[in-house]
Amino acid sequence: TWTAQPAHENPVFERDRYRCQVPGCSRRAPLHAHHVRFRSYGGSDDAWNLTVVCDDHHLDFLHRGRIRVAGRAPDSLV
Repeated sequence: TWTAQPAHENPVFERDRYRCQVPGCSRRAPLHAHHVRFRSYGGSDDAWNLTVVCDDHHLDFLHRGRIRVAGRAPDSLV
């Protein structure tokens, strides 16, 4: 258990309560800010295009196409 929240400059970490946003996961570390629409496809760095995910879901699932996310963060992601 953590006694304090890790420091992050990106406000999406606080918005997403420093937890992975993949359904069924609530890991707290290590975390990444994931672009819902990849920057390589024109996605922005705006908060609505970012969601917090754990290291495993980010690298092993999202970027390998095993799971997908679409919509606008934080409340309209599918």
